Amino acid sequence: MFRYIFIVLILLSACKDKPEEKVPEMTDSVSETDSLSESENVRSGDITSDSAKTDSTLSDKSNSEIFEGIFITNLNTKTFRDCRYPDSVYWVSDDTKKLEGQYSKFFEEKSVYNSVYVKVKGEIENTENTGISENYPRTLRVSEVINMERKNQNNNCVPYDFWGIGTGNSWTLLISRYENLIELIVPGEKKTYYFFYNDPTEEDGLIIYKSHNLVQRYNIEIRLRKETCTDAKSGKQYDYAIYANVNGDQVYYGCAVKGKQK
Repeated sequence: MFRYIFIVLILLSACKDKPEEKVPEMTDSVSETDSLSESENVRSGDITSDSAKTDSTLSDKSNSEIFEGIFITNLNTKTFRDCRYPDSVYWVSDDTKKLEGQYSKFFEEKSVYNSVYVKVKGEIENTENTGISENYPRTLRVSEVINMERKNQNNNCVPYDFWGIGTGNSWTLLISRYENLIELIVPGEKKTYYFFYNDPTEEDGLIIYKSHNLVQRYNIEIRLRKETCTDAKSGKQYDYAIYANVNGDQVYYGCAVKGKQK
């Protein structure tokens, strides 16, 4: 009898000393690893979405082209004449806000005739302003200004009749039917003369242009002869000699380049 009681006591003692096994708790939260995994997935989704937007934006910008031409701006005008299509003149919308600032550095004296050569990146679109669209139905929207220079016989890609050059570039004279302009610039005198273009006449082997500016009260007569002309300073030879007379008393002699007509 005592033996059985002793055995029972041993068994009870063994059950009491056995460590209690912990049952994992059930929870609604996810593990940190799962959370990070989902977070990465979300981020990946965001990046993909943003990338799509960026690609779309880049695609839009890829429509931009490089344009070269003649730019002019004043109180009432902001236009661009395309070198590729000289008959095409566009209104200009400058997203860079840099064109006018760079333009003003080239001219001490303001004039509605001042123009420069520019190389820009942009797109052609319909002109939204109905008042402007009557004269300029298409607009060049500029997104980047690549280069801006004074016009000269090398960069002026718009067709012109003649480009006159004084000794050592002491003066320049542009005759351009496309720009409806005769422009004489004399840096040493800090003077610029502008005239509307008139068709030339020919007399005794001379090509003669005449015009007058009622606002500035200047008149000009230009005579060109086809003959070898050498710049005394540079030694460069040209095919035409040129003579320009302003108001009958200001005379300029030099050489000239005949422009390529469209």
